[in-house]
Amino acid sequence: MKKFYVIAFTLMLVSFMASAQTAEQIAANVASASKVNTAQTIVLHGELTEYGHTSTFLTECRSDDKALLHITMQGRGTTTLCWNAGSGWQQNEIVSGTTKRPIKGMTEYEIRNISLSLGFIPRPEKASSLTLLPPSTINGIAVFVLKAVFSPDDERTVFVRQDNFLPMREIRKELNQGNYDVIVDYTDYQTVGSITLPTTITKTVAGKEISLRHISKIEINTQMPDALFSAETTSIK
Repeated sequence: MKKFYVIAFTLMLVSFMASAQTAEQIAANVASASKVNTAQTIVLHGELTEYGHTSTFLTECRSDDKALLHITMQGRGTTTLCWNAGSGWQQNEIVSGTTKRPIKGMTEYEIRNISLSLGFIPRPEKASSLTLLPPSTINGIAVFVLKAVFSPDDERTVFVRQDNFLPMREIRKELNQGNYDVIVDYTDYQTVGSITLPTTITKTVAGKEISLRHISKIEINTQMPDALFSAETTSIK
């Protein structure tokens, strides 16, 4: 009986602590836990399996709203997407050579999202508005639930572990998925220097896994000159 009361008291204490925090405090704790906001640049290397096709990828992100995504598929060469503080371009070394074309639609959404997240991690502290929803659990793990609005057409639900404040899941809309919710799970966190990032990112739509991204290498604070993001630059990696 005594053990029951101890467990009940512990659960009540956890619930009270969870309810005592505001959405803004939780978002600040997320930033403090990952420390992504302390990095000037982040480079991620990995492999992406999407709709049955596997490719390698490289992302290069700068904290001043700049990002590059290089995707290499066998027989299709390397496609590069760029976001440069409000606008972007794309290039394919086989199809377009050195020509860079403006991006729109899903390609714009993807690279803009990578720039926002400095790679692949939810950053609720960057939201224009936050709402704290009732706490929940995912696979038995207690989570805070935040509604994060980044722009009028970009609203997400972010699930944050209560024990370490690392994002565990995000539910959002994506242009190529219509009205379906896209569930993104973030697992296998790894710390490099002082930065903690997920190394496995899984997307699920309507109960079906549509993509699996595995990060094999993380580099922090490497040099990234402005020329990398210029539409005038003709070389790509």
